[in-house]
Amino acid sequence: MDIQAIIFDFEKAPDAGTRETLCKLRRRGYKLAANCACGACDVFFESNGEDVRGSFLRAAELLRVPPQECAVVESVCERLISAKDGGMAAIGVGGAQNCIYADTSIRDFSELADIFA
Repeated sequence: MDIQAIIFDFEKAPDAGTRETLCKLRRRGYKLAANCACGACDVFFESNGEDVRGSFLRAAELLRVPPQECAVVESVCERLISAKDGGMAAIGVGGAQNCIYADTSIRDFSELADIFA
């Protein structure tokens, strides 16, 4: 995976530990997009429950990164399918940790710092 950007579709505002991980990723040169204002991301995108794939593609466009260079971190397996349909890498977390469509899975967001070292 040659990933340049990471897209997050948070269910709620990220906690302090997640924000710390996001800051580490930005310092390493990754561009970040989230569907909620988190203070650590480069862009905010509106999540559209009707067109999840379109929301992820819009986030990539806002970041100015081709979809194939983006990874989506998601806790819902069906949304990982949307990421894959959009040509993006899929990282399962939480409820999607065991999703067969995930390229890789993590237990929590702190593991992203290891994946994208």
